[in-house]
Amino acid sequence: MRSMILDEYDESDDNTVTSNVNFTEFAPHRDELCRSKWPSDEIEICSIEECLLHDNTNLRPVTNDITELTGVWKLEFNSPSLEKLFDFKDTDIAKHAPTSFCGNLLEAIDLESHFKRIHELFSKCIKVRRNCFPDPQMDQPVIYVFEVDAVLREDKINIVERKASQKEAFFNLNCEETLVIWVYSKSVQVVDAVSYVYKEYEVFLTSKSILIHHVFEENEDLCKKICIQKLKALNKIIMNLNDSIPGRNLKEIVDGVANMTLSRENIHQLCNNVYLEHNHSNFMNYYLVDLESDSSFFNWLKEQIINKILEAISKSLVEDIHTRILANIDSKVKPHLKPKLLDLKFNIFPELFAMATFSREHIDVYSESWKTKFADEMYKTVCMNRTLIESDILSNIETMCTETKKDLQALSMQINDLRQKIGFPDQEKVIQEWRKRQSLPRKQELMAKYPSVLNYIAGWKDGKTILKVIFEKKDDEAEKYLRDSCRISADTDFDFIYANEFIKETQLPIEPPTVVKQIRSNLKKIIQDEEDKIIALYSTVVGIGVGRTMLSETEFGDPCIVLYCLDKTLVPFGEKKIPKMLKGCIVDIREDFFMFGLCMDCKQLDKGCCIGRDGENSAGSVGFLVKSNCSSSIECGFLTAAHVAHGNVLELNKSATPVNGDFHNIVHPALSENVIGNVTKAFCGNRKTNECQKGIDAAFVRFAEKKNKELPVLHIVNEDDVEIKEGTFVTKKGISTNMTIGLLSQNTMSLEIKGIWFKNCFIIHNYEVPFFKEGDSGSGVFLSDADGKQKRALGIAFGLSKSKTQTCVCDIRDIVQTFDVDFYSEPQPMDTS
Repeated sequence: MRSMILDEYDESDDNTVTSNVNFTEFAPHRDELCRSKWPSDEIEICSIEECLLHDNTNLRPVTNDITELTGVWKLEFNSPSLEKLFDFKDTDIAKHAPTSFCGNLLEAIDLESHFKRIHELFSKCIKVRRNCFPDPQMDQPVIYVFEVDAVLREDKINIVERKASQKEAFFNLNCEETLVIWVYSKSVQVVDAVSYVYKEYEVFLTSKSILIHHVFEENEDLCKKICIQKLKALNKIIMNLNDSIPGRNLKEIVDGVANMTLSRENIHQLCNNVYLEHNHSNFMNYYLVDLESDSSFFNWLKEQIINKILEAISKSLVEDIHTRILANIDSKVKPHLKPKLLDLKFNIFPELFAMATFSREHIDVYSESWKTKFADEMYKTVCMNRTLIESDILSNIETMCTETKKDLQALSMQINDLRQKIGFPDQEKVIQEWRKRQSLPRKQELMAKYPSVLNYIAGWKDGKTILKVIFEKKDDEAEKYLRDSCRISADTDFDFIYANEFIKETQLPIEPPTVVKQIRSNLKKIIQDEEDKIIALYSTVVGIGVGRTMLSETEFGDPCIVLYCLDKTLVPFGEKKIPKMLKGCIVDIREDFFMFGLCMDCKQLDKGCCIGRDGENSAGSVGFLVKSNCSSSIECGFLTAAHVAHGNVLELNKSATPVNGDFHNIVHPALSENVIGNVTKAFCGNRKTNECQKGIDAAFVRFAEKKNKELPVLHIVNEDDVEIKEGTFVTKKGISTNMTIGLLSQNTMSLEIKGIWFKNCFIIHNYEVPFFKEGDSGSGVFLSDADGKQKRALGIAFGLSKSKTQTCVCDIRDIVQTFDVDFYSEPQPMDTS
């Protein structure tokens, strides 16, 4: 793991300066600690400037909550469910055994204030501070944050510290408030971002109670994390108190105290120190007047001396036992326990001392010999009955300590029940999930190594660890690699799905009923606002769109947001279940996956518009014949899908703009040696438009022979054309299905193929026959009438769902703008000789 010089991003003036903080000096044992628990891949701490060159979409997201000038913002909660969750009024924490000193302990730690602070998490807004100075106005809960960005650069996750100069102050904060590492990312899954952040700062997080929170996680989740953290800290205090109370060594304590307190020397000392009072005056004064004449006084004197001595012995025993019991208890707690322990009453049986004989003529309180004889008589009686005395003392102490420990343990169980009630795992448990995920290969790396892998997820299903992999076709080498290197636990199950065997050619009997335009617009707006968050939070989600709840294969219910996932019951490591509601709207969760429509290992092809990469066993279709406006001379060629013509879509996806150059030679027909041109421009990913991001999978193939002929422009769709009405037909011509008719869905969809998201794509449903199959990728799709007559260009078909009922099409308008091309009005003949 390599540490770099940290750069500070100064938010006040947007200047980047070099920080004096050296991470290696700050945490000298970090590397060794991390290597022992995590895989060996690197995490780099790099500057803001470096990452801006590679991923400028990940830094400094705009949010209305943040006050840039003060470095303070507020998180507000208005959740009845949280209010009910954090209402501890019904928690029975006040009942204790009468002999227990648990109540004194809880008063000492001010238990009520702990619950009050947790309750305030939802009853007041939380103040979030970037700077690490104590808040002078503690009128509301405060959390201190250290902000970092997790960005993907050169296939590695890099951690960017926004305020590197505050790191040392943040990690050295000593306060009762919550410390949070605040994580931002867009191109990285949330669970990957936070796990890499933990890996980077593990040496600090293991020694201090610091939370990690991603901005895409809900504020309520942060509130729950803080609550769990505080309950966990409180429970630790309770159990520390429980452990500090002596148990098995009580007899040893009592024996030790008795040896000192009941010794001959101590009893002599106690006898010498006894102070007697009669009628509110010193006994000595009274004695001088009445001792010889008042016989009743003698009886009183004997009783008083014995009782006073026993009282002194009892008090001495209690104080010494109290001191030893509190030896391991926190110094702040001890004063609260003292009154309770000093209230202990030991029955030392005064009747045992009745045989102590004192004759009147021998009483002389001024005589040292008399005092010595009296003390010897007391000591002799104690020795005769010491076993009984110690047994009584031990019984009392054992009862008190046992009942106290029981009360504390019962309270600990109640606190753990409250944590379970919150239903959110504490960070330590989540870290174990992160480590499982870190042991797996990154999706893009696995797909690059084994192109047959379409997608995979790993997590929990029915209480077992499952690795589910979707292959394009059977791949023994990839399967062996996964079984050997991805066995998360001894009982890990592998679920391998082969798309070429699994896909069934089915079609929906009917298109779902139209969703009213206003409702559709509202749902699209929610998707637009929440899409990045959903993609980042739930790695099993592979598609997002608008639709209606599916009641059966032929029945549909209310309008909803549709989330397509690889497995409805598998929860990936470190993630939560897919929500059933989103911003108050119903979410319909369906299993599906999407793949490119490229034909591999082709056997039979329609030569009409079939193309492929020279020397490779794959095929796709020609889309639109176009001319490029990007050079001084007109370049003629055609558009097709990038995954057909260029192939390396994972590499293409790293670029935010079309990649230019002389790439693969393209042959027609596929699998032949007839080179008709080469790829000069390609793009695979999303482009920002005026309204939203749009997915594009397209490449421009320049003809080998120059064609300078000026031709009329072909019309493409406009906004009115794509304002879908029920029953809008489209056509396309591809090498696998030839000319087919489909139905344009009224709802666009965002979908993932090979780890790449394509946003806001058109979706075509089958009409009578399958609209699209493998090999049809790259074909041009046109709006048409019911007779199949083409009207306007809609886009390029590039993918399909597992059931082949949905075809994915990228918008031609975005392609034309991105590639700067014009259309031919008629397809141009190709040399097929």
